[in-house]
Amino acid sequence: MRDILLSRYVTNVEINKTSSDRIKCVIGIVIAACLFLFTSNAYAISIAPTLDSAKLKNALIGSGLTSIDLTSALVTVAGHECSECGWDQFSNRVAATSAGTFLDDSNTFGLSTGIIISSGGVEPNVRDAGYTPYGSTGDGNPATSAQNSLLSPITGKSDHFDVTQIDIAFDMQPGINQIAFDIIFATNERWEGGLHDFNTDFVDGFGLYVNGVNVAFVDHQLVNINFPDFIFGGETQFEGLLFNDLTGVVHHVTAPVNALGNNVTLILGDASDGEVQSGVFVSMVSAKAVPVPTSLILLVSGLVGLIGFRSKFKR
Repeated sequence: MRDILLSRYVTNVEINKTSSDRIKCVIGIVIAACLFLFTSNAYAISIAPTLDSAKLKNALIGSGLTSIDLTSALVTVAGHECSECGWDQFSNRVAATSAGTFLDDSNTFGLSTGIIISSGGVEPNVRDAGYTPYGSTGDGNPATSAQNSLLSPITGKSDHFDVTQIDIAFDMQPGINQIAFDIIFATNERWEGGLHDFNTDFVDGFGLYVNGVNVAFVDHQLVNINFPDFIFGGETQFEGLLFNDLTGVVHHVTAPVNALGNNVTLILGDASDGEVQSGVFVSMVSAKAVPVPTSLILLVSGLVGLIGFRSKFKR
């Protein structure tokens, strides 16, 4: 299987190689070569499939993030699991669970630990999954209207399927006003059977909403399979990893938070059908106090002073 994937990747590189892509292609070939020469059948990232909210909570925010009030944290999960709704690379039926925890045992990407969500199954042997009755593939479970509202601005499509959503409600310790995540977006929509055609109806997309605002952007672009650059995903069970020249495959996002009553939503879905899966590795890496910019303080002070002056003048 590994030599087939290597051959497929090199073929795609030769077809699509331009001067602006050479760095990306070289990195992808190196990753593919390392996989072919030095790895066993096991992937470098260990995954434990689960929809258990306590396990997902501990993996995401229970690892040393003392700046979050863990006693206030509440995690809810909307995902899927079944015994025979997945397909492996040999077209055998296998179990599939759409969320889980992970350990980056070999420090391949430097994420250490976190959670993974998928529009299919997070198990390493699952190549595709559909959650219709009796485990058949095709259009899977349709998204709710609320889920479509979250995903449509990301995918540009109105209907989504096989959505996995994790919601986290929490308070912060005093003085903490920012949280940060590292994410890896992976997919089988890219490199599977050749390069994906952009702007099709089948757009897997990921959103990371913090207090109602999506903060999942890479180089000012939304996170979906129409992102310009992907490289070979050999260290994972996915065929393509979203890639940026500056950040590589690990993308850092930050968001301001309130002292109390914060809500984070991780959501991933497949637009227009329930076939060919994507996944996202997410690690919450920090929660800290960020000084308010002096210019903002001066602006607010000036506005307060102006309001006071106008009130006094009107008298």
